[in-house]
Amino acid sequence: SVIHDLADHGRFEVILWFSARDIDLMDHGPKLVQQRVKTKGDIAREYIQLIGSTNDDNRVAEFEKALREGVTGPTLFVVDNFETVSNPTEMYLWLDTHVRAPNKVLITTRHEEFKGDWPVAVGGMSEEESMMLINMFASRLGVTDLLTPQYRQDLFTESGGHPYVMKVLVGEVAKAKKLPMSVLAEAD
Repeated sequence: SVIHDLADHGRFEVILWFSARDIDLMDHGPKLVQQRVKTKGDIAREYIQLIGSTNDDNRVAEFEKALREGVTGPTLFVVDNFETVSNPTEMYLWLDTHVRAPNKVLITTRHEEFKGDWPVAVGGMSEEESMMLINMFASRLGVTDLLTPQYRQDLFTESGGHPYVMKVLVGEVAKAKKLPMSVLAEAD
């Protein structure tokens, strides 16, 4: 949503998305995936591929130049799932050292203790929104009858209303075809 808003305002000529995700949410539950962006070299390689450059000899220097000068104008570099890079502190310092206005780096992370220059906290969904999401996802996965009212409430409470966590846990129920033991014990 933030990226779409920024794109609509036309502040940036180019927006490049680098994902360090290590898990995909599938209908049958979470699936570990090969990370594409873990190190400086990885992000620089991804940059070269995204812009279609043939200059692969010194890709780190090429990416550092893009951080300073942009690609074809003001550029937003988005590094998603930052908590999964090899060394988040080192990566942050590297990006911060090289980025120059009007270019910006937007970092997303699930780690609450990470604070950038302008942190934007994203809270969870309301209880009503969470229940709608849980019901929709449970229906899609065919586990509606397995989810007790108590389990649905526990999902909301324990996840803080964060949709990613709720989807993963409903996916785990679908994969196991039963509720986790701790919830079953509480339900009895």
